Amino acid sequence: MTYIKIIFVLIIALLDRCGIIRRPAPLPEKEVVYKAPEINPEGTWRLSDMNGELPEENPLSAATLYSFFPDSTFSEVKSSGEFAAGAWSYNKVDSSLTIKKEKITLTYHVWAGRDGDGVKVLMLTQPDNSSLELGAFGKKLDVYKEDPFYPANNTWRNRPAKAECKQEVLSRLRGYLLHSAYLFKAADTRKQSIISWEFSKGILKIYRSGIGVVKQKSVPGEWISYFHSEEDALLAHTILEDFFMTTTYKGEATGNWVKDDYDILISTYERLKTRNLASIKTGTKKESR
Repeated sequence: MTYIKIIFVLIIALLDRCGIIRRPAPLPEKEVVYKAPEINPEGTWRLSDMNGELPEENPLSAATLYSFFPDSTFSEVKSSGEFAAGAWSYNKVDSSLTIKKEKITLTYHVWAGRDGDGVKVLMLTQPDNSSLELGAFGKKLDVYKEDPFYPANNTWRNRPAKAECKQEVLSRLRGYLLHSAYLFKAADTRKQSIISWEFSKGILKIYRSGIGVVKQKSVPGEWISYFHSEEDALLAHTILEDFFMTTTYKGEATGNWVKDDYDILISTYERLKTRNLASIKTGTKKESR
């Protein structure tokens, strides 16, 4: 029996050496197999790779996170807080995606695939072979106008050209609160276990079934950049801090802290609409750390 086994092994080795037995070539661990069928880019994507030097005016060249919506609007936001919005269109004939932002129009050829972890990936290429690889970050919401990155939910990021009055500062603060509330609602809808504040830095302090405000010395620079001046940014902080110190949230906990924090933020957003600001002093320079 031992001799038979030896002969069998020798035969297999001979067949392998002659190329009769072929082994499939191993695939790279993270290889993405791209296809070019009709593609729907709706949803939120994060830049995962970039090949080639792209011009600064390219609306996607420096963006970190951007979203495409069913009404043909799109938004882009960087972790630094910079925000822009525009329009998009997809041509299924040649699988091209056109981005329009202000006076700029750029067209990309689009391919779709999945990486080694099963994450959906889009590859956008231009005629000069510059390319962007985009990884799926959040699927499209059915009520897409409640997406936290929908353009109308981010106008509070647009820095004004002049100082604002108390009511204008309050309006900007409320816009931030609504955006933040939608972050919780989107996470609950998408069944996400983690809520990222990387692209929404501000003055909220998040607890499980509770919302607070950070100390003035901890106000991030991104928050200040949304306002005409540091004084206006700190005025918004003072308004929210005063609200939390002088009012009580009367809602009941549901056991789902994500939903609870959403309810608290929506309640705060609504009640601040008629807030009397007469006793609120204007902002001052941020305290030293």
